[in-house]
Amino acid sequence: MALETIKCQECGAADVTEFKAGTYVCGHCETIFKHVEPSQGGLACDCGTFAVGRCKACGAPVCSVHSAVVTVGRLCREHLSVWQDEQDRVEQERQQREQAARQQAEAERERAQYALGESIQIISGPLSGFTGPICEINEDASQLKVRVLLSGRETLVDASRQQVNAPAPVHRTLW
Repeated sequence: MALETIKCQECGAADVTEFKAGTYVCGHCETIFKHVEPSQGGLACDCGTFAVGRCKACGAPVCSVHSAVVTVGRLCREHLSVWQDEQDRVEQERQQREQAARQQAEAERERAQYALGESIQIISGPLSGFTGPICEINEDASQLKVRVLLSGRETLVDASRQQVNAPAPVHRTLW
């Protein structure tokens, strides 16, 4: 094959020199590569370079530049792209499952954090500093109804979970 038709598999330059039968060096990037003519009976990639194997999916001979070895074996660029898309999809689904599990665990922690009748303190907003028992828990809105003494009267006020501090553990001593 004429040297003009052989191009470097790395940079695509036509400035290549044969220094051993079927082995070439690129004058531009100095990459050493093999090139086999399909008519010589050797396996060659579509680019004309010596094939290092066959694509596991389609069986086409491929060189090391136009293929990669992954968990399923050597794949050509086309099938490597399909395989990578599938791996990305599987990873995205795994991350979504993990995030859903974390959110569910967080919701259960929040749900378990408060109980009816527990005394809590409001720590932000206009009623900061007031304390009282929890009278109602709205899980969906993350809201609590707290009974506080306001101007000498018991009043139910709404507070978000972020506006109250967690109830302190009750320590009881036996006499």
